[in-house]
Amino acid sequence: MIPEGPVQTEQVQRVYASFRENLTDRYRVEGIAPVDDAEQVFEWLRSQGIRVALNTGFDQDITDLLIGALGWDSGTVDAVVCGDNVREGRPAPFLIFHAMEATGTTDVRQVANVGDTVLDLETGRRAGVRWNPGVLSGAHDRAKMELAPHTHLLSSIAELPGLWEQS
Repeated sequence: MIPEGPVQTEQVQRVYASFRENLTDRYRVEGIAPVDDAEQVFEWLRSQGIRVALNTGFDQDITDLLIGALGWDSGTVDAVVCGDNVREGRPAPFLIFHAMEATGTTDVRQVANVGDTVLDLETGRRAGVRWNPGVLSGAHDRAKMELAPHTHLLSSIAELPGLWEQS
């Protein structure tokens, strides 16, 4: 058990610093690759006039490291919202609401929340988004994702444009 008070804060800061250093070294040595088809889907969405925002529970420093390592820091997406940009993380809807703000979106009925975890999909439900597709190429398997609130289950992100083509 971590003791409470200033010692806990120091320990958390040390653990975080170690995590960040290890992550930075790993990306520097091994590199990082985007999820298959993600960049093509982002490009297609944006070509259709659909704004693309990413949200993550990581803080801004870690997110900047990831986005930079992927080469997505100039024009790939319209907005990136991090855990430290909001008052409360998932499953509270604030990451989605902040992404809406950042992209000038004022109606949740025009929002798709795409997630690969049960928590992602619960967040979309709480935000009241129109589309809440789960992607099965991520963290959770079909059985787990079927139990989460979703509008669609996709085998991969590459299937996402089909949702708009069907509408």
